[in-house]
Amino acid sequence: MDPALTCTASHDEMARAVDVLVRGPFGAWIRDILVAHPRPDLVGLSVLYSGQVLAGLTVTAIARELWPGVAVVWGGPHVTALRDAIVRDAGFGSFVDAFVFGYAEKTFVELLDAIANRAPWPSACVRAGSGAIVAAVADPSAIPVFDDLSPYRHSRLTLPAQATRGCVFGRCRTCTYPRIEGTPTKLGEVSWRSVLRRAEREKAIVSFKDALADQKTLEKIARVNAGGVRWSACTKMTVGLPKRFRRLADAGLDTVEIGLESLCPNSQQLIGKILSEGLFLATLDATGSAGIGLVVNYMLGLPGENSAEALKYLDRLHRILDDARRTGARVLLEENHFQLERLAPVAASNLVEITGSWPWASVLRWRAREDGDGR
Repeated sequence: MDPALTCTASHDEMARAVDVLVRGPFGAWIRDILVAHPRPDLVGLSVLYSGQVLAGLTVTAIARELWPGVAVVWGGPHVTALRDAIVRDAGFGSFVDAFVFGYAEKTFVELLDAIANRAPWPSACVRAGSGAIVAAVADPSAIPVFDDLSPYRHSRLTLPAQATRGCVFGRCRTCTYPRIEGTPTKLGEVSWRSVLRRAEREKAIVSFKDALADQKTLEKIARVNAGGVRWSACTKMTVGLPKRFRRLADAGLDTVEIGLESLCPNSQQLIGKILSEGLFLATLDATGSAGIGLVVNYMLGLPGENSAEALKYLDRLHRILDDARRTGARVLLEENHFQLERLAPVAASNLVEITGSWPWASVLRWRAREDGDGR
């Protein structure tokens, strides 16, 4: 694992790395950006994954250098993934004043009001080492607002949207979506409809970031969009979906991403997601015929997996996809090596033994238990 991307380092090691970045070209670039702005009342960062932590800490360190005493609050999916560690370890507070766990539209407004009125911060702004996890308060009706989009026009402009939060399947033992995103929730149509309309004006593409846009959600997006813009989404293969891809393509669906995870029956059992090869072939054929690009996520290195058997099925998948490409299908295989996330159900099973952890890392060091049965 790359320590810079996974944060597999101690607090002291992270602090030394931040010091190097602060004094280097990246730090100079950040400082030039920040000094162009007046002193803020709050510096807030949303951290999506571990690869953003070092950059975020560098921004925080420079902000505190420029504006001593400025309030610093962090949130985002990676912070939510670390919530158990953050509330136990005061060391996280050496850079950050408070952390917010989960979707936080209402909490963010409450925080801004509190700072403006010099009032106590909301209880959902949690201090490191405080011992208590307090969930932030969301607002599913919030409407995204995009200001200046010119910095993002390097090639094609893509705007993010979301129609649902959480995963309606939620049973994959390697996945953290249920723990991080919470109970599946539909967002107000006005929220994502506004993104589609903005994309039309900007001649942009819309990428729906739902953990799993099920069949009904896909069809609703298609009806609202009505071919106005090209869009993409992530979904789960189901029996009734292939016959709908042609209509979805006519309504603008350009690319769909699926989590096949594995064709190997033993590996599917370990993950807790059983999908037949026949269903995958039907999905591959239907997307290809409709002109929809298909991104296939695949996983190797699961605890308890028979590596020879897994590689045999991977080789079979490569042959299937090569045949599809020869017929003109747009298909991309994303091969991933399993990493154990601390909030994934499998981390609490007897399939694995935890052999190491790091404060800012969501991944754990592990080894497979020879006698593990998955409970």
